[in-house]
Amino acid sequence: MDAYYFTPSGKKLRSFTEVTTFLQQNPDFSDVKPSDFSFTSPKVMIDTIPSTALLANSHKKGAASR
Repeated sequence: MDAYYFTPSGKKLRSFTEVTTFLQQNPDFSDVKPSDFSFTSPKVMIDTIPSTALLANSHKKGAASR
């Protein structure tokens, strides 16, 4: 899973380095710190997945293994 941010102008920032560069080049955002951003993808916990998605995936998995 990828994590990225969009600037107000629509530019996609894909890394901490890109965020830092953007903030340095845009002093209007001097109140925003690079440490305010995280590119760590969250761990998907089984209890956050709807049961309908679990059933759909298990059905597909079974069909593929036949």
